[in-house]
Amino acid sequence: MIDKELAVPPPTVFMPRRGRVWRQPATAAAVFVVAALVVAAQLTPILVLLGAIALPVSGLLVVIGLNTLIRRTPQLLMDAEGLTVPQLGRIHWDEIAGVRPSTAGTHEVILLTGHPGAPFPPRPPMLGRLAVRTNRRTGTREAIFTVAALPMDAKALIADMRRCHRGLTVLPSED
Repeated sequence: MIDKELAVPPPTVFMPRRGRVWRQPATAAAVFVVAALVVAAQLTPILVLLGAIALPVSGLLVVIGLNTLIRRTPQLLMDAEGLTVPQLGRIHWDEIAGVRPSTAGTHEVILLTGHPGAPFPPRPPMLGRLAVRTNRRTGTREAIFTVAALPMDAKALIADMRRCHRGLTVLPSED
């Protein structure tokens, strides 16, 4: 008979929720387009330059949102070995010193803290390397990911993380 306490939990895959994933880049793109139109109406050289920057950024946000929706990339994968977040890459449970729920603006986020002296996150994807490099230079030991596209809030997600790895240290919320 298998002891349920020692049994390895099955992997948990969180797929993006269509409405939540699309809302963020679409809203940001709309703000950039409106800002670009307002800037273009002013016709000062600096504002025209800002408008020229805003239009490609809004296009990039729309492409990222569409890519996420079309490919149906999992937003989070948790198993007995660790977790995988597209923005952070694969992180093993023993590389995480602590987890903390927090907020960034109006979004709930989860802060993952690494061990002192070790690079964190250890294997960032290409698009996340700039942020990780900046964090390392400033001495920041935390990685952040939002739960906006996930079907649960930060505290429920942390409880699910503890189900996958019972030794996970949960730090108190800063809020």
